[in-house]
Parts: sequence; structure tokens; C-alpha cells
Amino acid sequence: MWPRKTWDLLASLPYRYPNHPVYQTNSCALAHVLQRPDTHRIRDTPTCCANHCLTNQRERCAATTHPPVTAENIHSHLTWLGMPAIPAIDFDAQQRTATAQGALSLRDRNNVSQRFVITVRAPRAGDERYWSGRLQGGPLVIDS
Repeated sequence: MWPRKTWDLLASLPYRYPNHPVYQTNSCALAHVLQRPDTHRIRDTPTCCANHCLTNQRERCAATTHPPVTAENIHSHLTWLGMPAIPAIDFDAQQRTATAQGALSLRDRNNVSQRFVITVRAPRAGDERYWSGRLQGGPLVIDS
């Protein structure tokens, strides 16, 4: 969540400091600092375009291949995590996106996403207390 003036300032920073990376996502900033590729499927998305990565980071992300995964792998991992009632999982291997046909906690969605380097979509768990940020869409900009 961003106040409009701050959001506008952030949008101007890459132009003011063109040789400095500016990220909208924590995962991309961490990937840069740790000198590893993005593992949250940000690459080639509108968010990726909004991030201002250095050339070597974009090359690092582009050169990455991700491990194969199946719906059965995801189901087994959720069982291992201790999910009491595992929702059905539809997995699109081409897009590397899993869609749960039932609620998952943000913690479990992030765990599966990180483990398999996939996008996980699921209805929000009823007792979830955290906003999932970019998992739910773009930033919230507030005019004040």
C-alpha cells in the first residue's frame, strides 16, 4: 500500500538513477543481492517490466531453467506440510501455475511456490491475517 506521492516518487527513481536497481518486489531485490535468479515467476510479467534490474540480473533470470513439477508433486508436498484437507490442484505445466480448488494459507502458497518455482493461485484462507501483496494483484495506491 502506497500513498500517491510516494508511489510517484518511486516511479521517478529509475530515471533519476539509471545505473541503480530499483525493485517493486522483495523477491527480485533479494535475488539481486544474493546473485541468483528470480524464483517467484516474476520474469516476463508486468511486475518484471516495472522493476529496473541491472543487465546481469536480467541475464541471470533469463538463463534459468526450472525443475519439472506435476500436480501429484504439489499434492504430496501439501500432504507433507500437514494440510488437513488438501484441495484439488490443477497444474498448467506450460504456464507453471497451480490453481487450488480450495483455500490455502498464504504460508502454504508461498512454501509451494518457492519449493517448485511456480505460481500458486488459491482462494484466501478464511483465517488469513496477512495481505498477500502481488499474489492478489497490483499495488494499492491511495490518493490523500
